[in-house]
Amino acid sequence: MTGTNVDIQRAIDVVAERGGGEVVIPAGEYLCHNSVFLRDNVAVRAGGHVVLRKSDGLQRPLISDCGFYYDRVKVAEPGEWQVGWGVTLQARPEPRGFLDDVRTIAAIEGDDLVLDRPVDHSDFTVAGGAVVQNTFPLIAGYGVTGASVEGFICDGNKAANSMLNGCRGGAIYLFQSEHCRIAECVARNFHGDGISYQVSPYTEVVGCTVSGNTGLGLHPGSGSHHTTVRDCEALGNGGVGLFLCWRVAHSRFEGNTIRDNGSFGISIGHKDTDNWFADNVIEGNARHGIYLRDEPGYNAGHRCSFERNVIRNNGGPEDAAIWIDGHTEGIRIVGNEVSDDRERPAACALHIGPHARDLTWAGNQVSGFGAEVVEE
Repeated sequence: MTGTNVDIQRAIDVVAERGGGEVVIPAGEYLCHNSVFLRDNVAVRAGGHVVLRKSDGLQRPLISDCGFYYDRVKVAEPGEWQVGWGVTLQARPEPRGFLDDVRTIAAIEGDDLVLDRPVDHSDFTVAGGAVVQNTFPLIAGYGVTGASVEGFICDGNKAANSMLNGCRGGAIYLFQSEHCRIAECVARNFHGDGISYQVSPYTEVVGCTVSGNTGLGLHPGSGSHHTTVRDCEALGNGGVGLFLCWRVAHSRFEGNTIRDNGSFGISIGHKDTDNWFADNVIEGNARHGIYLRDEPGYNAGHRCSFERNVIRNNGGPEDAAIWIDGHTEGIRIVGNEVSDDRERPAACALHIGPHARDLTWAGNQVSGFGAEVVEE
């Protein structure tokens, strides 16, 4: 083992104190008991083969309630924990999304784990089965501007860790950040999402691979408008390959490969409007290749365009290569290759729900389906 997250963090913070710049991390394997935290205007680059490996997990029940805006967690065996570890307070049943809190142990006093910040999203109660666990993103940016990370392999050690919900983490995670860049990184084997960023507009994700994570592969969400995801791979993740959560708008998704994921290839929904998807390969996913979710008109993912994509062998006989649900309007599907050459293909190339309107379907090469278009 070359070092720990602490060694990397020390280098980043020195450059941040100087007002920004570049940090090059030497090749090696670094054991992480907490996140590597990005800072404003600091570019962190791997100087060779750099692996960040999540430590083995620890999860324990609370022995006293931790209420809203409280900064202490009481556990039965405080000696199991260490100052500086990252932890998640998780209510049950999981997943709880934004109701969980990810924090750092700032001190240990008696049987109290003192947190670096009070919890501010939920009450965590003994009666509710709340737990504390040392889960956290391997790379994280909270409230940063102009940060970038390049060339890291983030291994989540999922077999030895508990689930961290994608709204609160991932192998790489941004929250309330702007104009950040994630490039040429690998996010793998994480018990949660691969790359997730929430409330982080103008994020750029380029040349990354997310594979073998138990949750979603790529998860832009919660107002992360004007994002770009380009030349990435989402391979064999447990959930959706590319999941647009809430209010991902005016964004570009191009040149990506989304293959063999455990749910939809691409899922689009709540106010995910005016997005452009081009030159992607969407293949071998367990459900629809592209799914426009069932939303009312005031929330639907309107005016998304799909051009020159290859959409192949997705879903089963109850599915479609592309399924448009909800009161969705203005979808444009032009010049794509939509095919299925399996013995039991999907039902159709395009399924249009009863409330979808104003659809353009033109110039697509379609083969292998019992029906090209099914309209309810």
